[in-house]
Amino acid sequence: MHVPYFEGVNYDKVLTKIDFPHIWMFDPVGKFCLFGNIETDAFSAKRLLQSFAGLEVGSNSNLIYQTYDRINNTLLLNENNLTDSNSNHALYPLGSPADGLYGSDGKIHITENGRIVYVYRYKNIVLSLDSNLKLLNSFTTIDSNSVAKVKAKYIASQNKITMAKPPLVANEESVVDDALLYIKSPLLADNESKGDFERADPVDIYDLQKGMYKFSIYLPKLDGKGCKSFIVKGGYLVALYDHTLVSFKLNILGI
Repeated sequence: MHVPYFEGVNYDKVLTKIDFPHIWMFDPVGKFCLFGNIETDAFSAKRLLQSFAGLEVGSNSNLIYQTYDRINNTLLLNENNLTDSNSNHALYPLGSPADGLYGSDGKIHITENGRIVYVYRYKNIVLSLDSNLKLLNSFTTIDSNSVAKVKAKYIASQNKITMAKPPLVANEESVVDDALLYIKSPLLADNESKGDFERADPVDIYDLQKGMYKFSIYLPKLDGKGCKSFIVKGGYLVALYDHTLVSFKLNILGI
């Protein structure tokens, strides 16, 4: 496959997503999105108005991503389309000035039916929105951290904002499959023993339609280390450890 050259794209910094036969390449710094077809070698490019992060691609080439609201010092959820020349797009504020840049950070998911799910990283809140970023419902996870415990500081010599100290992460990793949300938390729950927690990573499962916690499963640690990331698809959970991929067959009934 040949990727054509588009002026202004930082090819050494692009992020790639593949959903065969479609391929998307993102340059958050240069604000470019490249999209193409692996089978036909056809490629196009679109430049967004702002630098972005956390970008996901939904049905009909809809783009959902985060941008920084400098006026309110928080993040915005954005909706745009790869093939639409119209620069107007939907916005949803992910926090308030009190939350700050890091307090509103989270992970974007898009379900098969086009619902957008936003899982906050530093607090126990999950948002569910439609494809136009209209809020459908929100709910809290079983974690008790309702306020992000994050403190930022400004480094004048480097003209950048960074964390003043390590934050308390509520939702370390999350994935969506069908109508279920899977969240891996690095925090010991009240109903878990310290021994179990040291041997395995708990993954809490939620019903997205009802906004309800169902139950938890446990991913065993390898050589004392937990998985770095995981996906759920077709009844399997595939977890990435340091240098190992492990596939687990799920048997989730009654949901």
